[in-house]
Amino acid sequence: INNNLQRVRELAVQAASDTNGSTDRTSIYTEMKQRLDEIDRVAKSASFNGTNLLDGTASGGINIQVGANTGANEVITIDSGALVNASTTSGLSSGVSTAVDAISGGTGAASGSGAIGGSGGLAQQIVDAVDTALKAVDTARSNLGAIQNRFESTITNVNNTINNLSNARGRIQDADYAVEVSNMTKANILQQAGTSVLSQANQVPQTVLSLLR
Repeated sequence: INNNLQRVRELAVQAASDTNGSTDRTSIYTEMKQRLDEIDRVAKSASFNGTNLLDGTASGGINIQVGANTGANEVITIDSGALVNASTTSGLSSGVSTAVDAISGGTGAASGSGAIGGSGGLAQQIVDAVDTALKAVDTARSNLGAIQNRFESTITNVNNTINNLSNARGRIQDADYAVEVSNMTKANILQQAGTSVLSQANQVPQTVLSLLR
């Protein structure tokens, strides 16, 4: 969209020059209309998950779940105001289309001061309309860029939470190998000592009997 608007602006500046004849201005007008039609096509076809993003119909915004629980604090909403309405009826190209259509209306592209050339008035109207549209695109890109940065921050925060929870679970569930080996060694020593003491205790009656004999 931005590239097409920039091209329309270039064509408007080019058409303002009296070095262009009627045929040249007709060709310029044709390309302008094609560029605007492409903006409209992109506006009507750009969608995400069944929601059209650039035709002004995403009035309810887009909710993105970013937390494990429910509630307003767990959802990021992309407000429809952050999206560009690029449709012909009430969006980016409407003002540009109105100015461009003046080329072919009434006096047409080839007539003197009423054409896009002539006094340059219509060319200036197109430039002003394109500048307004470009400003809207820049604002939308800035808004979406800010939201994207927020998402990146949220992703980093969620990853940190996952790591912290995994570490906490590991400390609770996972065995400390060094401690467990030490405990096992101690238990083996105690078992062997107990067996030795029991064996010696069993020998005491035999020793007493031998003494009595």
